[in-house]
Amino acid sequence: MPDYCLELYLAGGSRSALEEAAERARAVADSFGAGGRSVRYLRSTYLVEDETCLHFFAAFSGEDVAEAARQAGLTGDRVTRSIDTDHTLQRVREVRRAPKEGGVP
Repeated sequence: MPDYCLELYLAGGSRSALEEAAERARAVADSFGAGGRSVRYLRSTYLVEDETCLHFFAAFSGEDVAEAARQAGLTGDRVTRSIDTDHTLQRVREVRRAPKEGGVP
């Protein structure tokens, strides 16, 4: 599943506002599995000087991320594909550590 970034403007944002928005995003993403679509919340970051909030998701499409954001009340300016090097490295580590079928490496 590719990663996506939802970017939105958050004037005068605070840690509590970011945490609240992130919790809504996480809850909606978790509920998507019941509808047959897959959206996984990854993390959120607030750029204080830019008053910009970035919410990161893994999903099969940007449209699914946009719908999850709408349901969470996050009025994003745009959804774009993203690449997270730490996240990518973690996936590589998980694949390398995964048990092999039939015990064959």
